[in-house]
Order: sequence, then C-alpha cells, then structure tokens
Amino acid sequence: MSENTNFENEITQLKEELAQANEKLASITNDLKQKENLLKEAENTINTLKTKNEDLNKKVDEQVSKNAEFENQLKNKDELENQLKDKDNIIANLKSELDSKVSELNKKIDDLNGSLSSKEEEIKKLNKIIEEKDKLIEEQTSQIEELKEEIYALKPEERKVEVTGEGRKTCPKCGAVGQFIKVIEDKSKILGYFGSKPMYGKKNACKKCGNEWE
Repeated sequence: MSENTNFENEITQLKEELAQANEKLASITNDLKQKENLLKEAENTINTLKTKNEDLNKKVDEQVSKNAEFENQLKNKDELENQLKDKDNIIANLKSELDSKVSELNKKIDDLNGSLSSKEEEIKKLNKIIEEKDKLIEEQTSQIEELKEEIYALKPEERKVEVTGEGRKTCPKCGAVGQFIKVIEDKSKILGYFGSKPMYGKKNACKKCGNEWE
C-alpha cells in the first residue's frame, strides 16, 4: 500500500509538473508568437523605413541637382550682370560720344544758319539790285521803243518789215513790240533755292493782249 501510494504521489507530482511545463510551454509559445509578430512588424517597419529612406535619398539627390542648377543659374546671373554692366558702360560711352557729336553738329548748324542768313541777306540785296536794273532796263527799252516809234512816225519810209532779235521782241499773238513786251518771272519753273527763297525762270509777257511765252 505504501509503494502504491508513493507511486501515485509521484504520478500526481509528475502530472502537476507536466501541467506546469505545458503552461510554461504555452506561455513560451505565446511569447514566441508575440515576438514573431513583433519581428514581422519590425520587418515591415524596417521595409517601410527603407522605402521612405530611398524616397528621401531620391529627394535629396533631386535637391542636390536643383541646388547645382541653382548655383549654375547664380553663376550665369553674375556673368549676365557683369555683361550688363559692361553694356551699360558701353552705352554710356556711346551716349557721351553721341552727345558730343550732336553738340558739334548743332554748332555747325548754327554756324551754317548764320552764314545762310548772311547769304540770304546778300541774295536779297542782289535781287533788289537785279530788280532795279531790270526795271531800269525795261524803262530804257521802253524809252528806246518810244523814240523808235517817234522816228518811224517822223520817217514812215524807214518802217520796214519788223525784224525780231535779242534787242526787239514781238508778241507771237498780236504782233506788239518794244514797250509792250515785258519780262516776268515764270512761277512754273523753279531754277533753285537761295536759302528758303525760290529762284524762278523768266518768260515774256505782252501788255496788250496778255499773251505769255518763253
């Protein structure tokens, strides 16, 4: 009886130990599963972080490329600013030279205008003298023609066929001569300009019939 009791007690104790071992195994198994889940979560987290890291590296590379491009742009900007300064200096020098030349030209123009004014005054004086001489010649010619008419009146036998020439002009329309013919300006023929004043050609005009011809 004693041995059976001891055996039963051992069996009971072993069962208890086995139960405890199973509990520990179950606990260890649960812990292992939890750790495996944690490991999987950690792996997922690591993979996610790797992906984010790769994306971040790409962004960093892009930013580095942008920075390099920006630096090149800054460098180009500096070069452009230097070129712009050089151009500004060139433009300033050209403007200074142009202003100097304009001043010289204005001075020459003023001198020419002064000379032109003087020449216009001389031309006016000469035109006035020419007009006075033309008037005097016309008066003298008229007087000569009047004298010729008087001579013809006194000596009709001396009146022959009219001879025309440089000294005696005849109207081709009515036949008037001498004092009836005058020289006038031909406004349709501008020979040139003296300053702002046009110089016209000359033509003949008949005082009797109003006929005009060259």
